[in-house]
Amino acid sequence: MLLAVAVACVASAQQTAFQVQVLDSADRAPIADVAIANKDGVRWITDAQGMAVVTGSSSMLFHFSHTSYRPRELRMAGLDPSQVHVVLLVPGDLLLPAITVGRAAPEEVFRRADLHAADLLVNDAGLWVLAYEHPRMVRAEGDAGKENLRDVRLVLLDTLFHEVASCAVPEEVLGLRTDLRNEALIEGTLHAFSVARTADGIALQPFTLEELHNSVLPWTDSIPGKVVGSNANADYPALDHVAYDPVRDILQRICTVVD
Repeated sequence: MLLAVAVACVASAQQTAFQVQVLDSADRAPIADVAIANKDGVRWITDAQGMAVVTGSSSMLFHFSHTSYRPRELRMAGLDPSQVHVVLLVPGDLLLPAITVGRAAPEEVFRRADLHAADLLVNDAGLWVLAYEHPRMVRAEGDAGKENLRDVRLVLLDTLFHEVASCAVPEEVLGLRTDLRNEALIEGTLHAFSVARTADGIALQPFTLEELHNSVLPWTDSIPGKVVGSNANADYPALDHVAYDPVRDILQRICTVVD
């Protein structure tokens, strides 16, 4: 891409006045603040329309420079003094400093000598940590590899990772879960528990695992008047995305996805 310089020539003794216009070679837009210099060190600056009037002999070499464009040198020899001539400047290469991209170093947010962190959840209340004293591996066929947590405590940390409350969970636990509003839930081996912050600490309200899996976990989003979710099942490679109207008790299938 070249710098366009419009030049009108007017002879005056041994010097000639040239009216020049500098344009971008890509989109032909005027370039303001281009510095134009001759061998005598005289400088001119283009205006908002890329225009400038320079003086010198037709054989004199003029240097055009701008921080965003490649520099260019041009002689005015052979230009028609009755016309404005255009010269194009090529955009320059932008060289960025070398940077190193990597993962942030891990930050320790929870440590207790008597407990091990197993799961965590961040929501408006703070950082919920599910901690335990002992794991127990389930060996029954079909559940092999699952880990039940025994002697579990739910710990709430504030934004500075200070412990503000905790409570014991009254049964073995599979993990933390969330509802549609990103509220913390606990899935135990016998019950599910909703979690509430109280003035005295943390309150756990039990409800059935059937309610957790059928009425809470499937719903992941909402639209006006409806909740949205799916009937995904790990044992079946297809699912329906559905919308449920709780006021009218109407379930509507949005689409079916087959893996």
